[in-house]
Amino acid sequence: MGIRRAGPGDARALAVLRVRTWQEAYPGQIAQAYLDGLDDHVEEQAERWRITLETTPPPDLYVAVGQPADGLAGWILVSAERAEPTSAVVGEVQAIYTRQMEWGSRQGCVADGASKVAEFGGTAVNEMRYRVPLTGT
Repeated sequence: MGIRRAGPGDARALAVLRVRTWQEAYPGQIAQAYLDGLDDHVEEQAERWRITLETTPPPDLYVAVGQPADGLAGWILVSAERAEPTSAVVGEVQAIYTRQMEWGSRQGCVADGASKVAEFGGTAVNEMRYRVPLTGT
């Protein structure tokens, strides 16, 4: 699997991957109607990604190019630490989306014990914080 920075041409694949990942990861945890409804928002998400990647790209957005017929195997958004920006060599993973077949192969991302609770579809979800060493990739 290859890893590269995302570009505007990845916009639709990023949106599709986010939806498929949620649908694979959260059945039984988040209301099924909410998960099914995510398909209705792929095109608007793709347009937001396209505009963002053309005008003000995120700090570090990488895509993993893999085998799925409908696009990417995964994507990860990495930035400087938000809570305690003490190091230029440690990044905080803000978002990570991988297809189920790639789960467990997070390429150097390590949970650091911090977490927060977010709400999706009326369900409270515990979000864990991951860190990854930053390189000149």
